[in-house]
Amino acid sequence: MGTQFYTTLVAMLAFIGVVIWAYGPSRKSDFQKAAEQLFDPAEADLHKASVAEEEKNS
Repeated sequence: MGTQFYTTLVAMLAFIGVVIWAYGPSRKSDFQKAAEQLFDPAEADLHKASVAEEEKNS
C-alpha cells in the first residue's frame, strides 16, 4: 500500500466527515430556519427594497 492509497483514504474520510457535519442532526435547525425564511414577510420587504435600490442605481 503506497502513498496513493493513503491519500485516497484521507480524502474519502474528509469527504465523509464534511457530509456528516453538513447533514447531521445538529444542523437541522439551520436548515429549518432557511426554509422558513422563504415565507417571512420581513424578508420579502427587504428583497423589494433591495431590488428598488438596485434599479435606482442602474
